Amino acid sequence: MADTGDMSDIEHEEEQGLENTNLDSAGPVPADIPPTAPSKFLIVAPSLENTNPDSAGPVPADIPPTAPNGEILCYVHKVTPVMNSGRIKYTTCQLQTGTNALVKAICFSPPKNKPLRLAMEKKSPVKIQNYDYNEKFSNVVIKNKSSISTLSEKLPFALNDSIDSEVLTIDSLYTTVPQQLVTVRATVNDISGVKTIKVEHKTLKKSSATLVDPTGSISAVFWEEWASCVQAKKTYLFKNLRVKRNNYTKELYVNTAKEGFMVEMTEDFEEDLAEPEPTVLEMTTKEIDITIIGIRSISTYYICGSCGKKAVQVGSLLKCETCKMKQRIMATSKQWCARLFVENSNTSEHLNIMVFHQHLRKMFQCNGKEFEWNENLDEDKITCVLLEGGKINVTYDITDNKLVDVNF
Repeated sequence: MADTGDMSDIEHEEEQGLENTNLDSAGPVPADIPPTAPSKFLIVAPSLENTNPDSAGPVPADIPPTAPNGEILCYVHKVTPVMNSGRIKYTTCQLQTGTNALVKAICFSPPKNKPLRLAMEKKSPVKIQNYDYNEKFSNVVIKNKSSISTLSEKLPFALNDSIDSEVLTIDSLYTTVPQQLVTVRATVNDISGVKTIKVEHKTLKKSSATLVDPTGSISAVFWEEWASCVQAKKTYLFKNLRVKRNNYTKELYVNTAKEGFMVEMTEDFEEDLAEPEPTVLEMTTKEIDITIIGIRSISTYYICGSCGKKAVQVGSLLKCETCKMKQRIMATSKQWCARLFVENSNTSEHLNIMVFHQHLRKMFQCNGKEFEWNENLDEDKITCVLLEGGKINVTYDITDNKLVDVNF
């Protein structure tokens, strides 16, 4: 089952701004939470930018129970996958430190994603040591020197399963982070027909919908067996939708997670529903059938094998312009792009369209060809395959004539 949105998200995840965040502390912090700290403080939705924490909806919670040496004893909830922002990798989660007490946490040590995730999945209590505490944003900071160990003894409070099933409103989804799993009650305003999408060597089914509730609207993508799971104008409880960010428009949307997604019909809202807001993609893109008349240009560029950003050749090696990693030149490092002269099959209008690597691959698949990364792939072969093909249905940006998707 696929867990993705538009095809650009298959290869890349959108980064979150951490430019103003210190890697070790995420802000000014004491070495440990002092034993005499106040008994209450504010928990805020994770913000990795200079955001006012009060605007994220503060919730009072008990301060984490700490031993004299500064340990936190807790259950772990809502662990996100490791995310990137330039050279910084991080994970966010929530620590349950009492029956109904939650503390937001951010982890800047990627190897610790595994013990956090295992603790969440096995519902095991853990002890966290050598952490820092960010007073500005009221969150725990887990670093390389922090330790996370499973507890054999029980905690004085029970695991609160309802934390993971909290029902969010649509407007509150915009305060979450990409990759976070959420539960939402919403009405399906409209839904597309089921489309077949080719990804690498797999064929997947996909449908798109607009979800609304009294607070707002958001786009949703349903994959595989869930592509036909809902009907327009019906209201549902969606459990384990994954928050995503469109790499092209930067807008948030949700889609069905690989595991654990569930949907059930529920009662309609008594309040008036919000008017759906058109997305940037809907306002700036157009879907047409094209025939490729000519090739204006074909060029290559390199990408980093670690972060996927642009890399430049330095002697016999590549150097990433973003993460600065030096690396070997691999077959998969080279990317192709082409500027095509095409005809709109419906209007006979001619236009130039810029097509990047992942969409060139899909154009090859439309023509029954495989876009292989090897020494035999050259400009002449790409030109022949593109010019020998028939009509292709595409979506392009009318503001800059860049191809957004190839529709099968």
